[in-house]
Amino acid sequence: MKDKKKSNQPFTLHLGNNLDALAKYPDQSIHAVVIDGPYGMNSKEYNVQELAKQYLKGENYLLGGKGIVGMDWDSDLPTLALAKELLRVLKPGGFVVCFAAARTYDILVFTLRWAGFQIKDQLIWAYASGVPKGQWLENQAEEVEGLAGLNTSLKPAVEPIVLAQKPIPKGVSVLENYEQHGTGALNIGAVQVTRKDGETRYPANIITDGSKVVEKGFTGGDSNFNACSLSILDELLNPILYYSKAQVRDREFGLDKHESEIRRNALFSGNDTDFKNIHPTVKPLALMRHLVRLVSRPGDIVMDCFLGSGSTGCAAILENRRFIGMELNQDYFRVAEARILRTVELKEKFKVSDPEQLTLLAELEEIETAMQKVADSVLKDPKNKVHHTKLGTLEIKRKVCLSNLKKSYPIAA
Repeated sequence: MKDKKKSNQPFTLHLGNNLDALAKYPDQSIHAVVIDGPYGMNSKEYNVQELAKQYLKGENYLLGGKGIVGMDWDSDLPTLALAKELLRVLKPGGFVVCFAAARTYDILVFTLRWAGFQIKDQLIWAYASGVPKGQWLENQAEEVEGLAGLNTSLKPAVEPIVLAQKPIPKGVSVLENYEQHGTGALNIGAVQVTRKDGETRYPANIITDGSKVVEKGFTGGDSNFNACSLSILDELLNPILYYSKAQVRDREFGLDKHESEIRRNALFSGNDTDFKNIHPTVKPLALMRHLVRLVSRPGDIVMDCFLGSGSTGCAAILENRRFIGMELNQDYFRVAEARILRTVELKEKFKVSDPEQLTLLAELEEIETAMQKVADSVLKDPKNKVHHTKLGTLEIKRKVCLSNLKKSYPIAA
């Protein structure tokens, strides 16, 4: 177990087993938990009768084997032991937000209930970029008739998110609990959105991004992420249910100064990539910021015991929360630490909290630094055409960067 607490930094990171790290934290010390843990997408099926037997004995139920695309860390869902530890360290009324797969969501919910959590809701993350993983029967036996069009699965387009809560003690009201612990109620005011007609809408449990189809109906809230209105299905129907997963610029946020040590293969195609972020299942920062805002308030302690590449940590820092992260894989830990450190650095330097704006400002600073160096070379050797060409190229890049800033963030530009 290796712990990293930077002096005067709003975060603590633990490299190693999350149960070992959780044991270091006292009872009722955490405000909220936001985790994108393993989905248990195993080739083996869960035996609920055996699971219940193990839980009755107070023991974990583990499938073993391999998870998605042969990854060990994804072979089992968060365990009963972990759920019990989360219940212990959370303040009364504190929330757990945990991503899941449609196929194994029921097991995760059952585990949280068994540990003592109340299930408050199911959120839906919907996207259009899911990859079909079924098998066409006609490709396996062309000589057999009647197989055309038969496949083994649908294309994934949603991932459920369980919203669980540590029970508030009996006889204690939500208001009394909040006054004592600062927990117990969702931060609805932080995730409300406003229609273009000025009407404020209550956020729903289907969550959307800031795509063009959404912008037609909403303004305000976070410019990159909005929640559905109550009548969204009447207004926009299916288009509102879709938005893309984390794009390259999103998943690489915070890694502009980080040197990638290893290459990552694409999750399903197997193609080599040059991504600095080597984690295969990175969540969008806008989504994680939305969830952090929903279950906590500025200054609260948010924990993620499946840190991965650090998206929850970056989101917590951007939303002015304190953060605790835990990760077992050393390669993922390096990426997460670099992203979170850079997030703190950029936020403190430029005094803004939007990741796209921070990325553009960092790019502009790098371009202007390079321009200064080339300009110095021009002064030393005015006749050198190479220096003039470089300076011209950098000036074009600078103008493009400023234009992008002005388009999206006219005040900052």
